[in-house]
Amino acid sequence: MHRLQIGIFLLLLSLPSFGASRLDTIHMPTRSAQNDRPIVVYLPDGYKDSPISETELTVADTTRYPVLFLLHGINGDEYSWIRNGNIQTIMDSLIEHHIIRPCVVVMPNTNSGKYIWGKRYKGEKRKDRDRKVKGTMLNLLGYFKNRRGNFISYFDEIEDAVYATYRLSESPQDRAIAGLSNGSMQAATIAKMHPGQYAWVGLFSPVIFDQQLPDNGEDWCSTDELPHGTRFFVSVGKADIFRSYGVTFCQKLQKEHIPYVLINGNGGHDWKVWRKDFTTFIPYVFPYSNP
Repeated sequence: MHRLQIGIFLLLLSLPSFGASRLDTIHMPTRSAQNDRPIVVYLPDGYKDSPISETELTVADTTRYPVLFLLHGINGDEYSWIRNGNIQTIMDSLIEHHIIRPCVVVMPNTNSGKYIWGKRYKGEKRKDRDRKVKGTMLNLLGYFKNRRGNFISYFDEIEDAVYATYRLSESPQDRAIAGLSNGSMQAATIAKMHPGQYAWVGLFSPVIFDQQLPDNGEDWCSTDELPHGTRFFVSVGKADIFRSYGVTFCQKLQKEHIPYVLINGNGGHDWKVWRKDFTTFIPYVFPYSNP
């Protein structure tokens, strides 16, 4: 497994991508958070918006795409996986070289307060908007002091918004959710609240507790809609300060007979590890199949 991971990562570095994917940014008002939530959406090459007319429909126009909901960490935002994770390049390369199916990646801002890490929302006074919160510790303090609502409570609103805007598959086999660090706890919580709705749950350097464990292992096993059940992908580096959380979580999954993959490689709590392990995760989730 580790050799496959390294092989795919080296392939991405050596093979250029010429795809015409795009990134959309939408601002979705939420009832529970009481403000607009920015969402960045990766759309693969070949994705088309509404067709010109019904008579000009093609297979590409009617395709419903697999979807991955990808969450950032506690000091990130909706562009973290793009800016630091190089997701657009990785996805373009994997799709172009027929390693994964074309799919959509939804990256919402999961911060639930009126701050987005030092940036004020539009509509507030200029003097307030210009007062930036700088530094990780100040960001954390500002986040907990000013947070309103809870990301978990308005995730359904985010999901409804992207399904209303884009052609996404509703089949559980075509749906996955993942997050890094604090985002992994959010991803696992959402998956727990909606058993059987996601084929894969990806946890990168998870900060995770017993509260995120599935209530009943049988609910996560094979069903008609999910023949292989829901599977967890857990990535931890040997030097990661939160390594014990991920390893312990896998031990508990094993006790509940819930299938999982554990990538326990070198590295710490950083983007070098997350980028590399993402290239292993996504081929598990949406492997390429010949048409």
